[in-house]
Amino acid sequence: MLSLKGRIRSDIKIRKADVNSKSFENKRVVVVGGTNGLGRSIAKNMVSKGASVTVVGRTFRDAGVNNISFLEADFCSLKAAETIADKIPAEDLDYLVLTTGIFSSVTRKETHEGVEVDLAVSYLSRYVLLRKIADRLGVNRNGDAKVKVFIMGFPGMNVKANIEDFNSEKRYNAGTAHYNTIIGNEAIVHKYSMKNNGFHCFGLNPGLIKSDIRTGLTGQDSLLTRIVEWFISAFNQDSDTYADKLMSLFLSSDLDDYNGLMFNKNADLIETSKVFLKSSYIDAVIQASDDVIKKVLA
Repeated sequence: MLSLKGRIRSDIKIRKADVNSKSFENKRVVVVGGTNGLGRSIAKNMVSKGASVTVVGRTFRDAGVNNISFLEADFCSLKAAETIADKIPAEDLDYLVLTTGIFSSVTRKETHEGVEVDLAVSYLSRYVLLRKIADRLGVNRNGDAKVKVFIMGFPGMNVKANIEDFNSEKRYNAGTAHYNTIIGNEAIVHKYSMKNNGFHCFGLNPGLIKSDIRTGLTGQDSLLTRIVEWFISAFNQDSDTYADKLMSLFLSSDLDDYNGLMFNKNADLIETSKVFLKSSYIDAVIQASDDVIKKVLA
């Protein structure tokens, strides 16, 4: 059953860490999508607690903030994601945070590379980036603590992807197209958590938060957009509140003992989507993803 919250898991206890103004001192962080919305709130919060953060996105809004640097990239393009991966200082990172993308539009739109826009921005571009830097993540770091990779993509919602038409080329439905991105992001958490990598990978489900990611459905600067976002902001937390909750999760030493866990809007542990109880489904989603990517990057 579809649930924005995800079902709470009680079999594992993840203790939250105490946080102060120096909690992330000497930590190196990359936030993909860190120039706006949730990503920007996370980046600024970590900087305020001592981290050095590189944000990756299209428009830099924090040039005057100390310890924030910028890499420009347009994640509509898988080729751009692969190129920017070479500029990310993966060897020295402590944290990599991949934030939310967009929602599918009412009618199908595709990038200049022939990929459905939501699929490209919200999922495939980050998968391309992660697989390019996976072998480099944290190789120069000292100590036993693992690099932490957090992928924001609404895990635990128990939806299904249209694997046979992953790029929505045969028949387009906005909901199904977005489900493909949700399942894709959850699949790569599982993919990398099952490998003996130098990092641990986790999924984040922020729930509903006021942002501009729904304008493909509701219209740019439209009355409907203003109404929808007002209701969302009235009954849900804002991006800064969510970022505060994530800080105590990011610092939890328990994350060194676990891999592939999913967390909700309160940074509480939730169950993964039931389709992933079969490893064959993970393989099928990854294969569908790779098939789309090959057409662009071949």
